[in-house]
Amino acid sequence: MIEFLKNAKDVITLALFFISIIMSLIIFFLKKSKNQKMNELASKLESASDNMKTINSQILNNMMQVEKFLEFTSEDKKKYVITKVVQYCIENNIEYTEQIIEEAIEIYIKFSKTVNVNDAIPKEPE
Repeated sequence: MIEFLKNAKDVITLALFFISIIMSLIIFFLKKSKNQKMNELASKLESASDNMKTINSQILNNMMQVEKFLEFTSEDKKKYVITKVVQYCIENNIEYTEQIIEEAIEIYIKFSKTVNVNDAIPKEPE
């Protein structure tokens, strides 16, 4: 499972990288605007983008960490990750909502289950 999480983390990291590039381009063009409201929007988007990258990184790191706790139930693992991420956000003054953190965790769990099912299907010999 830990090996899968490392592979899933790579896929998710790559997806987040491309999203970050798109966000960076949008922010770049908004900052080039001479309109004050556009510049303010660019700053807010940049801050939100940075926060989401940090939060996603924390979620993935904590999900990998909690998989080592074999005595934890799935629900315990989820609560652990939420608690650790919220704690990190508070300590680093990062704006967050617990709902967004929980939704992101659910997305990673669904992704994990989808990939695990595909890995479990035996391949026919060639």
